[in-house]
Amino acid sequence: MTWDGLAQAVLNLCPPGTVLGEAPATAELPWMSLSVAVPQAVARSESTTTTTAVLRAQVLVAAATDSGALSVAHDVHDALEDARPVAAGWVCGPLLQVGSSRPYQVPAVVLGTDRRVTCVPVAFEATVSRA
Repeated sequence: MTWDGLAQAVLNLCPPGTVLGEAPATAELPWMSLSVAVPQAVARSESTTTTTAVLRAQVLVAAATDSGALSVAHDVHDALEDARPVAAGWVCGPLLQVGSSRPYQVPAVVLGTDRRVTCVPVAFEATVSRA
């Protein structure tokens, strides 16, 4: 019933190749990195025990071009939207997309080219309860 179990459950739903945390320096484009926040309580019982919380997850997509980043972000959306993470000790509602942005360039440069890396974050939320 740990929080890292929830993070692993979301990772299990992501497209192949997604990593939990920062992408390794050797990662080839495109890559996807998942970050999961500690669930925040939205309801408590009389004993102040958290009964319901919101799980927030974000996948950062990186690619060599805007169209490449948008294409991979679409794959992330298709994999996670309405999917339910399965984690021991938790009952999870469906993941719902709650945000993203247009593609933006970061200072990193694609090896062997003069092109900067393009990123798109895609954010999701799900309601979770302790089983």
